[in-house]
Amino acid sequence: MSSHVVVTGGTGSLGSRVCAALLNDGARVTAIDTLSHDRRTNLTALRPDPRFKFRHADITTTAAFTGLQEVTGIVHLPGPTGRVENGPAPQLRTAALSTFHALDLAGRHRARIVVTSSSHVYDPPTLPDGLDHDSDHATAGTRTEGLRFVETVTAAYQHRGVDAVIARPYTVYGSDDGGLIARFCTAALRGDVLPVTDPHRLWYPVHIDDVAEGLLEILASDMPEPVDLGIDHAAITTVELAALIVALAGNGIVSAPDTDTTETTGRRPDLTGTTARLGWAPATGLRDGLRSTLHATRTVLDGNPPR
Repeated sequence: MSSHVVVTGGTGSLGSRVCAALLNDGARVTAIDTLSHDRRTNLTALRPDPRFKFRHADITTTAAFTGLQEVTGIVHLPGPTGRVENGPAPQLRTAALSTFHALDLAGRHRARIVVTSSSHVYDPPTLPDGLDHDSDHATAGTRTEGLRFVETVTAAYQHRGVDAVIARPYTVYGSDDGGLIARFCTAALRGDVLPVTDPHRLWYPVHIDDVAEGLLEILASDMPEPVDLGIDHAAITTVELAALIVALAGNGIVSAPDTDTTETTGRRPDLTGTTARLGWAPATGLRDGLRSTLHATRTVLDGNPPR
């Protein structure tokens, strides 16, 4: 029997790359997406393949996961990564309910499931009472708290015998997901200011194509413990990252606060098990990855989104 992998959030930048990589490996793929952000164009190149199916469905409902036959694997991307719209409740609801349904599907089919979380779960809680839920701070906090819940549920299902594993990508870049690097690239190409609020925070950026390959390696493995996906060398501070993007773009202005401290913050990924047991390591260098990201961003800004 050939493998049949279900990918939730399959139209997103990462989900569509996971689908493409699975097809390249010979799998049958079913992508499920609520289309809260309509990115069906990400699937244009995949649709002609008879092994690929797309299901437009609300992933917070049981119906989205019914009628799937001979599922051997699942890659679950539990929620959007952009700004919170209409407050945090919809995003938290999507992360929670979709994870329950995806784990139930894995249990019914005795399938391996990779639940994608984030390195932000290592951060301190960021949604205190009274916080402005329309702020960028609230967006990050909502995403982080939702993923902490997702990880707790996944661990509970593991205890019940479901073959589940958590993947924790670090700073993923290479798409227009609204993250720090995407915002910096857009600002630089427009000749705008790149505002740096935390100049000495350390980042370990990993290109989205490398993350997609890493998720497939985890899916094919038998590792039960959470897996970090990142670069454990070549750390870069926020101000250095902004300056590098400005240099590569040939435009933009870095604006960073004056500070007397040079102390850096930021958690380094632990790739001991990732490298030794999976044989995975990022293949894209930061400069090359930023150049390709700037090129794709420039194309979008010029009104010709990449196909």
